Amino acid sequence: MFLFKKLPDSFQEGFARTGFSVSLFSLIFFWICDVLRPGFVSRYFSLLFFLLLIFVFGVWWGIVAKKTESSSHFLPFLLCLFGCLLCVVTWNIGEGFGAFRLLITLFAFGVPFLFSYLLHEQ
Repeated sequence: MFLFKKLPDSFQEGFARTGFSVSLFSLIFFWICDVLRPGFVSRYFSLLFFLLLIFVFGVWWGIVAKKTESSSHFLPFLLCLFGCLLCVVTWNIGEGFGAFRLLITLFAFGVPFLFSYLLHEQ
């Protein structure tokens, strides 16, 4: 799996990767529990806490991880998947945009690619 490819080069990298993985899988597990039985999890604590942890550990992991060039096709696949998700969300909540709804939805598809380009630009 993409989270467990190699041993970490430093303690910080290993800790950040572990924190990211645990937060991600916990969010998925608790979200599924909350979908199966509404209020089972959200009555006691917010799932947004896990999103915050995923963001913090992901940024930390991205900072301490060594930069490597890979020929993996995982990033474009992930960008397309996230772009499609943004398209669906934008289309569903975009009634107020009127005639610009299609244009804004197409722009939403390109946003992940734009961020990827800006982050990987050297």
